[in-house]
Amino acid sequence: MKKKTLAAFLVMSTVMASAFVCYADDAVDLNAASLDEITEKAKEEGTVESVGMPDIWANWGLSWKVLEEEYGISHAID
Repeated sequence: MKKKTLAAFLVMSTVMASAFVCYADDAVDLNAASLDEITEKAKEEGTVESVGMPDIWANWGLSWKVLEEEYGISHAID
């Protein structure tokens, strides 16, 4: 169970960082942003859009579920 939680956290961190970069008004240096800042920006956005990451492939469904439960961020398939 800990491995699944860690894997989900790593995936969520990557997704949130991507969302932060895509929707930021100014250029962002992710090396300077804290995880808390990235998380807050992702929560403000509220939705992660993905391409080629269906729920049934590579257990993405669990990752999207954890993302919604932990952070209130929904997943939209584009």
